[in-house]
Amino acid sequence: MPPADLPPPAPAIERVVWHDCRMIHDCSLLTLAELTAESTNQWVLAIVEPAPNSGSATIPGASIDGKTGKISVPAGGDAVIRKMGTYERQAAHGIDWVAKENYSWTEPLDKRMRGLAPEDCYSPFAQGGVIYFRPVAGKSGLAQFGRVRLLPQDWAVTFPQAAAYVRTQPGVPANDLLKRLLNSQNTVVALLAFRELVAEHHLSGSELLSPLERARGALRAVMARLVLDHEQPVRPGTTALDGLVERATQRDALLPLASAAFSAVQFGAATPDISARARAFFGRVRQQAEKLPPTPGVADPLPLMARLLGFSD
Repeated sequence: MPPADLPPPAPAIERVVWHDCRMIHDCSLLTLAELTAESTNQWVLAIVEPAPNSGSATIPGASIDGKTGKISVPAGGDAVIRKMGTYERQAAHGIDWVAKENYSWTEPLDKRMRGLAPEDCYSPFAQGGVIYFRPVAGKSGLAQFGRVRLLPQDWAVTFPQAAAYVRTQPGVPANDLLKRLLNSQNTVVALLAFRELVAEHHLSGSELLSPLERARGALRAVMARLVLDHEQPVRPGTTALDGLVERATQRDALLPLASAAFSAVQFGAATPDISARARAFFGRVRQQAEKLPPTPGVADPLPLMARLLGFSD
């Protein structure tokens, strides 16, 4: 048996990188407004468990001759991606959703080749995960799930608790309450409050960085992504997050910041300045990380993210 502190193999690191990339992006889009009492949104929180062959490619109607091994493909046969498995409801609002349900559909392979979308880089229906979605009646396949958000694993518990609290609010709370909610023990509540304040430019200086100083893991990564998306830098190419990088004394404190920058470059707003700022920020995070020793037992995704962004070794 390998030592417990060995990092996972490369394919596992790649899966983590793309899972976190999509998760950060999806969580950065969640808003308080869609969960408040005045919202009429129906939503479901579920854990997806794909079948072993989900995400694999096939050609419908193709067959193999058992004697010759020759593959026979029907005329006009095109490769498709299979998505199949089960998803189990953890919570729901405004809709009577079954506790556990199977899913199965195919998607054209050529559609995935036309551009990188979150579902293409990491699909919970092929690789698993916790999702929040707003179902669409009368649809099939992926469309039946409507807007799908990939969430951190521990949000299977904290998200329903946060939603229950937010539903006690008639609308989006005033800024004073939002600032108090930044200290909430529920990470989802703290994040939703942070997003509201950052998007409306109601935080600056220490008020902006203090929540990030306290946050760890996924919460820190999504908060950093929100800053990259919404801040108005004092100087071109800089970000308020630079101070966190300069003060970092442990490599694992930098990994959420690197993941946030990677996500912003991959799926950020279609504006060159945001993408360029996020990319430059990733470079500064990487430089600082190289000065610090690796954290034992923690897989280091920085080299892979750097290669995917085109940084040289």
